[in-house]
Amino acid sequence: MGDVICRIDHHGNQLAYLAPAKYDGPKTKEEIATQTRFADTYKRLKNLPEKDIESWRNKVTKPRNSYVNLFIEQVLSSYYQEGASFNFIRGVRPVTAQTTWAEFAFTFDVPGRFQVCWRTDDKTKWQNQQDIDLDLVGDRQGKFTLSSLEPDTRYCLMIFQPLVEIDTAAEAKLATVENQPPPTHIKGESGHYYFRTPPRGGAEKRIRELIELG
Repeated sequence: MGDVICRIDHHGNQLAYLAPAKYDGPKTKEEIATQTRFADTYKRLKNLPEKDIESWRNKVTKPRNSYVNLFIEQVLSSYYQEGASFNFIRGVRPVTAQTTWAEFAFTFDVPGRFQVCWRTDDKTKWQNQQDIDLDLVGDRQGKFTLSSLEPDTRYCLMIFQPLVEIDTAAEAKLATVENQPPPTHIKGESGHYYFRTPPRGGAEKRIRELIELG
């Protein structure tokens, strides 16, 4: 049947077609860049922990779509904005909480300004938004607290970073994909994570007893 060539169009769609009999890999600079970015995206996808995979499944809205296609589409769409790269926001996890607030931690590639959005119902628009600014730290971990929550209520949250300029060479290095030129801009987003606040009454307990995140 022959080899299959995979590429991504400018909409972020993955295309596959049979290679010519004498095809021996990408030749042009653009072809090599596309293959490199796709390979990096697929590697990130394969290394996602189960909680993060579930968060991207939660984000799927189209009946025929899958979390794999959605993840690849989101990542590669950032690459098609000139000079941009994707900030891999992941590992959202609870730290501590009471009935009306909850503190979370998460992991990112490149520091900067992030927007945390949350809501109580999948069918509603994002009802709340909070901006957080994070500096470059060794483990690239961030924290935020959501307040004015309702007790014993299920919420959905997402972390988003709009397209912004990268400030320093150190941050550009963190966002560089293998041998590609350092990007000048960064954007990113996480999957959709669910959590439930604890009911009223009783002393504060460890977060694993209070909030289920998935």
